[in-house]
Amino acid sequence: MIDMFFIIIIFFFLVLVPYGIYKLFSKTKISPILMVGLYFSFSLLIIFLLLPNFITSNVRLKSSSVKSNMHTFQTILETYCVDASGNYPKNVEELYKFANAGKTPYWKDFKNPYTRESGKRNSYDDFSEINKKFYWNKLIQKFELLPKVGIVYYAPVFTNGVYSKYFIYGTEKNGEVFFDSQTNEPFTLSNN
Repeated sequence: MIDMFFIIIIFFFLVLVPYGIYKLFSKTKISPILMVGLYFSFSLLIIFLLLPNFITSNVRLKSSSVKSNMHTFQTILETYCVDASGNYPKNVEELYKFANAGKTPYWKDFKNPYTRESGKRNSYDDFSEINKKFYWNKLIQKFELLPKVGIVYYAPVFTNGVYSKYFIYGTEKNGEVFFDSQTNEPFTLSNN
């Protein structure tokens, strides 16, 4: 949607505006060099006004897509829990196999909005697989060393012999986990 809007704006400035300026000034005795100068200065002004807004809206759109992927993943987990007598899977491979088996598979594949790739390690992954590279630094209040952007991470919690709890994390454009701006804690989806 945003890309189509940008293409329409470019078409407007490359085709319609020069034609309009030509029609407007063709009956006057203004120099063609002045017309071209007016066209380029007007075009640059509009581009400088629209480009920052376009870039920030594109980043917000991708961040929202990752959060939507997190909710999709949570729906798949909760469906698994109903089918598995209240337990959650130990990893995403188990979830994927179980959700694709049976008469009515409920796995919903989703794409990473930053890379447009799907599948394990491209749009979702186990949190435990990156646990060795991962730590929470209380001094600077951020997660560090997450390998990819736009990934949904699944972190099951093993208590009393079963996986009865989970956390879902998502990463932003810089590879950092989303943060809740009100609590300054990581934005997670969970069943508690």
